Amino acid sequence: MVGLTLALVAVACQRPSREVAYPEVSEPSRAQPAVIVELPGAEPEPEPARASVVADDGVSLAIEALPEEGGSDEWDEAVSEILLASYDNDGSGWIDSPGEIEAVPCATFWSMHVAVERVRGTEVAVLYGIDPDYIWVGSALGFSEDMRKTLEMAMRACDLPFDKPL
Repeated sequence: MVGLTLALVAVACQRPSREVAYPEVSEPSRAQPAVIVELPGAEPEPEPARASVVADDGVSLAIEALPEEGGSDEWDEAVSEILLASYDNDGSGWIDSPGEIEAVPCATFWSMHVAVERVRGTEVAVLYGIDPDYIWVGSALGFSEDMRKTLEMAMRACDLPFDKPL
């Protein structure tokens, strides 16, 4: 069993400070480590654009525990603060580099997707314009538009759906 202890993350950015509580869980997370099997004499497969092997870091659980409705302005603000506190390594106030996006585990993308789909009936990739066929709104979650393609590739590598229109 995987157990997470209660931890508090203070947001250090230009927005007002908010503490995020990571709930205690007693079940395994959805993210599983990758298993790599090498056959003698075989060439290793190139890595996909962004297949996340980063273990779930508890951020997905914090997002799942939010009382706000997925896709609402209040939810956007809460998720943005959680994501920035966890992945904005340079303190810019944005998730604005490939390394910052690559640090986001698939479980986190999936928790965002489930919360949005449950309430809005569409994918997080569609609602926030990560899918290039839609208007960009990903900045509401703390992602820089300069990283739109990188974010799209990361979400696709995590097998998030991109096909349910608004």
